[in-house]
Amino acid sequence: MKIAKKLKAQILPTVMVVSTLLLLLTFVLLSLWESDLWLFSRNEYIEKCRSNIESAYVLYEAHPELFNEMDDSLCLNLYDSIASSVIIKKKTWGLYHWINIASDNANIKQHRLYGITPSSVSQYNLYYTNGQSSLTLVENTNLQGSLALPEKGIIYGHSGNQFFSGEPVSPSNIQISEAEIPQPSQNAKKEIQKLRQLKPLEIMSDDSISQSFSEMPPLIYAVNEYVGNTILSGNIILCGDDVIIGSNAVIENIILIANRVIVESGFKGSLQIFAKDSVWIDSKVKLTYPSGVYSQKYIEVRNKCEIEGYIIVDVDNYITNELNYYQSKTSILRGLLYVNGISQIQGIVSGKAFLNRCIYKSTSGYSVDLMSNMSLLQNDWIAYPLWVTDNSHNLQMMQICSENK
Repeated sequence: MKIAKKLKAQILPTVMVVSTLLLLLTFVLLSLWESDLWLFSRNEYIEKCRSNIESAYVLYEAHPELFNEMDDSLCLNLYDSIASSVIIKKKTWGLYHWINIASDNANIKQHRLYGITPSSVSQYNLYYTNGQSSLTLVENTNLQGSLALPEKGIIYGHSGNQFFSGEPVSPSNIQISEAEIPQPSQNAKKEIQKLRQLKPLEIMSDDSISQSFSEMPPLIYAVNEYVGNTILSGNIILCGDDVIIGSNAVIENIILIANRVIVESGFKGSLQIFAKDSVWIDSKVKLTYPSGVYSQKYIEVRNKCEIEGYIIVDVDNYITNELNYYQSKTSILRGLLYVNGISQIQGIVSGKAFLNRCIYKSTSGYSVDLMSNMSLLQNDWIAYPLWVTDNSHNLQMMQICSENK
C-alpha cells in the first residue's frame, strides 16, 4: 500500500526561485567561459599579428633590397601555407628610413626608424685620401680599427715642442686609400634635394606641435629667425633662411631645412639639420641620437659638445686653404663624420670618418695632413645614415628607435 504525500502550495514558489537561480548561475558560468575563450583567442590573434610584424622587420633588416622598388605601400604574404599578411610602408626621414608595418586589418602597428649597420658603411674606421704627403700624428692622437691611408703612410711627428704621445698604429691595420673618399649615395643626395624643394604652407605659430610618424604627410612650417620657447616633436619639417635654435627649445626627431643655422649654447634635443651654407654649434650643446648635421660649406662644433648621429660636409669644390669643418678638442661625435673638404679635428670621433684633407692651425703655424689630439674609436653599436655604403657587402639595416600604436 502506497502512501501519497502532498506538497504544500507554498513550496512551489521556492522551487521555482531556486531553479531560476540555478539557471542564471549556469548562464553566468557559460558566459564567463565564453568570455575567457574569446579573450584567449583575441590574445592569441594579437600575439600572432605582433609575431608577423616582427618577422617582417627581421626580413627588412636582413634584405632591405627586397623593398627598394616598393611604392608607397606593400602588402606582403609572409608564409605560403598560412593566409597571413602585413602592410609595409617605407618613408625616408632625412638620411634615415621610417618603416611602418601594420597587421592585415591595420589594428596593430609599429613604426621604427632605421639606419645601416657599420659593416654596410665601410670596412674602414678611417678613410683618408691618398695625396702627395704622409699623414702626420702629433700629441695624444689615437686611431683605432682598420685604416685606409696615403701610400706614404704615417709619420709620428711634432708640432712646435709637442711630440707624439699616443698609441702607434699597427702596420697590419693599414691599407692604401684612393685619391678620393668614397662617394655618397645618389639616392641620399636626391632626398636632400627634395627636402630643399619643399614649400611650407604656413608660418609656425603654435608653441607646442607634435605629430606621430603614422600620420601622413608631415607637417611643414616656415619659421622665423629664432626657434625658442617651443615644443616640437615627431613628423615635422621646419623651413627657414637664417635660423637660431634657442637653448630653451624642446625638440625631438624633427627636420630643419635652412641656409645658415646657429644652435645656442646649452641646447639639448634630437633633430636633423640640412644647411646650404653653414652650421655653428655653440658650446655645451647635446644633439642626442639619432641627430645629424649636414652642410654644403662649413660646420663648427665648439667646446664640450656631444653629437650623436652624423656630421656631413659635402663641398662641391673646396678651396685648399679654406676650412670646412672644425671640432674642438673637448667635443665628441658618435657616428659618421664625412668631410669632402678641409678639416681641423680634435677631441673624439667614436665611429667612422671619411676625410679628404686635415690641417692644423696653432700659434706656432699652419700644417697640412696633420692630426693633433684626436681619438678615433670603433663604434659598432650605432646605426649610420644612408649616405656612404660599401657595395662589396650586402646592405643591412639597424633599428634606431620605435613608435608603437
